[in-house]
Amino acid sequence: MVSFNSSEFAKFKIIKSFNIEAATVIQVPRWVFRFSKRLLGFGMAAIYSLYIINKSGGLIYYKDYGSAGRMDTNDTLRVASLWHSMHAISQQLSPVSGCSGIELLQADTFDLHCFQSLTGTKFFAVCEPGTQQIESLLKFVYELYTDYVLKNPFYEIEMPIRCELFDIILTQSVQKDRVALLGQ
Repeated sequence: MVSFNSSEFAKFKIIKSFNIEAATVIQVPRWVFRFSKRLLGFGMAAIYSLYIINKSGGLIYYKDYGSAGRMDTNDTLRVASLWHSMHAISQQLSPVSGCSGIELLQADTFDLHCFQSLTGTKFFAVCEPGTQQIESLLKFVYELYTDYVLKNPFYEIEMPIRCELFDIILTQSVQKDRVALLGQ
């Protein structure tokens, strides 16, 4: 049994969950989220990291966009597993039928945005609080995933992504200005 005192917990507001506008506050141990403080831009906003989780909850892609405070492999697997579990539980506990799960989790130091494809693959980004247009970025990452990963004849479904072209184009896209990426 693990015990934590109240200073070791972070409070989070879950927004856009259960298709309801009301916010729910939950407590999660602080060690779960050790994110980088160095920021790269997506327009005026900063993306800390990007995760892709397969439908069974396995982490198939992780990209950190900072060098300070980088998480080790075990921590990234824990974060992905925790998010998959929270997302699945929120779908089942929703009072609204057809709920797609948590789409946005807001904390004091970061926001976590999630997009789930029709196949159950989850794309989520951890970014600076108040970042706009992340939903569009996640949909764009999904398009890149379908174009460069799923169409790759050497890629096996549900396995970790080892596609150099996907990685290069994704990194370039995240680093580009938001206006150029979204065509606005």
